Amino acid sequence: MKKGLLAVVSAAGLLGSSITAAANGLSLDQLIQTGHTLPQVGTILDGGPSALNRKSGAATLNDGSTLVFSAPNGTPTLRQALSGNSGTVLVNGSPVKVSTSASSLDSAYDNSGQATTFTVAALVEGRPVTLQWEGPLNAINTSSTLNASLNGKPVTLQLPAGTTLADFSGTTPITLRDGDGKVLFAGRFDSLTRDEALTLAASIGALDIDQTLRGAQKQALAQNFNPIIRQVDSAMFPRGEGEYGRPSGTNLWASTEVSDFDGDVANSSYSGDGKVALLGIDFTQENLLVGIAAGNSKIDLDHGGGGRTDLDGEMISAYGAVSFLDNTIVLDTIVMYQELDGSIRGRYLAEPIDLDGDRWAARGSGTYFLPEYRSLRAGLTAGGTYMEDDLDGKYLGSTNDYGVELGEVFGGVKFGADFLSGEVFGSLLYHYDVSSDVDSDADFLDDEEDDRTVLELGAAHRLGTHMDFAIAGRTTLGSSSTEYDSINATMSYNF
Repeated sequence: MKKGLLAVVSAAGLLGSSITAAANGLSLDQLIQTGHTLPQVGTILDGGPSALNRKSGAATLNDGSTLVFSAPNGTPTLRQALSGNSGTVLVNGSPVKVSTSASSLDSAYDNSGQATTFTVAALVEGRPVTLQWEGPLNAINTSSTLNASLNGKPVTLQLPAGTTLADFSGTTPITLRDGDGKVLFAGRFDSLTRDEALTLAASIGALDIDQTLRGAQKQALAQNFNPIIRQVDSAMFPRGEGEYGRPSGTNLWASTEVSDFDGDVANSSYSGDGKVALLGIDFTQENLLVGIAAGNSKIDLDHGGGGRTDLDGEMISAYGAVSFLDNTIVLDTIVMYQELDGSIRGRYLAEPIDLDGDRWAARGSGTYFLPEYRSLRAGLTAGGTYMEDDLDGKYLGSTNDYGVELGEVFGGVKFGADFLSGEVFGSLLYHYDVSSDVDSDADFLDDEEDDRTVLELGAAHRLGTHMDFAIAGRTTLGSSSTEYDSINATMSYNF
């Protein structure tokens, strides 16, 4: 039994890495050291086989350090923790879930020459790692090759001829291939730099959760600001010669937007939909606008790992704008806060990851309006956006940080013209992702395409003396790693 448990944990350790140092979970060094002790597996637990009849047992490693294996709360002994065909064992206090296709873990380990499916789910340096393979357990001591599945992706570990996985240490050369035979890594794991380890982790799925949350954050960046941007433009666009235009005073508005999206992150893709609903109030006086809005924003996405993520929460935003030189230049800013709650489900996860946290974001831009031409008003605009998600994920009883930062700059043209008892409006903006300038790890999460071009077209209609209704659609043009189509509807009342 001991051999099977240590083999599973060791193999997961060879492949696992993470984008942040974990406050909880096993470290890569501990797992590699576990693999190094496999030749002495018969006596690895201090006290020998009788240690299985206790709540916990310590394993002394070659360098003198120890790993402590314990039964979880409510289970009196290690042997009972592994008596069924699935069980949980704590390794240095971190849960490791083990399962097998055999009738029980005990029988699988006792009959190590029989072909059996083994699955282990654990936190490796703070990130979910699920490793699965099929074969005789004693192949760990006889074979130099292990074909396995890591987070649902096939991988092959190849050691030098005559070397088995039982001989592995951090100094042993190893070749790692994906399911198509492509070499992902060749060399010694102890020689990996941090960037190399993160690149490898991304290619084998160890950063799938981080990449999924990056995709959700990108879509939220495009979704959450848009209703407020529309209110700023409605209030601050220079009034034309026609009759349509928002008067000074207090404006109460309600807006809803739905979107359908898909996109790419590093080594993965996603698709889904989003919704945002806001209620706001603002005040304009001559060249000044101030306002506040509150509501809810929700993202649901399906990702390449066969899972689904939902993330939503209440949000509040303060916004303002000021114009200069007879409304020729307009500067505007939006500051947003959102509470976040949700979950991530995946076919390789032992249980859903519960998400909880908050989001801060800010957007600022400046627009230079050109002289009006035949009721057409146009402005050249440029600005930037920053978003930070402070997000915790709870998995296997441990909570880890999934926070990430995102930044982008944008520029383009806005336009509007009076039409009947309302106006038509739109924009064409180019967005460029600069997240790597605010988050050094962003390159390991994002697709190589860092830009997108977004076209918006809409129309507003005056329903009465004080009420207006507007509807607009947005879409991305060309190929981009962030693509979406959205429709926004807004009702406003001025008094």
